[in-house]
Amino acid sequence: MQSEDIQILYEKIFSNKDVMNYAFSQKIFSSNETKEFINNYFAKEHSNIGLAPIFEKQNNNLIGFAGILECNYLDKNDFEFGFILAKEFWNQGYATEIGKAQINFAFEKLKLNSILALTNKDNFQSKKVLTKLNMKYEKDIITNERGCREIYIQEKT
Repeated sequence: MQSEDIQILYEKIFSNKDVMNYAFSQKIFSSNETKEFINNYFAKEHSNIGLAPIFEKQNNNLIGFAGILECNYLDKNDFEFGFILAKEFWNQGYATEIGKAQINFAFEKLKLNSILALTNKDNFQSKKVLTKLNMKYEKDIITNERGCREIYIQEKT
């Protein structure tokens, strides 16, 4: 993560109303809130847990971020994967590719037996991707930070 990446993420994601409508608490972030979020949730050096920027292979454009975080939404210690893409990169297959890679990483590298994903109940595109990834709807939850979310789960086979 380079310092200029923070500004790009702020402009393309954290300050974009359409993107943030489905993320976090459904409000845009200030520049300072963006920096604080990145500091709190992005992976530290040599860590397999946390978020990280995602770049297009062809031209190295920053298109969003993704990662795996610890969670406790089902009243036990779990892990969830997630991703947020800049709007200009929606509906191009990136979400499915990123989801497959994260599920594979969770099972193969982290040796997890299951992985969760959460989505806004109105984010039909995200739910379509999770279904395509063979994730199964588990239940709805309400969180203080993110509001109402649907939990999807995939067990290692």
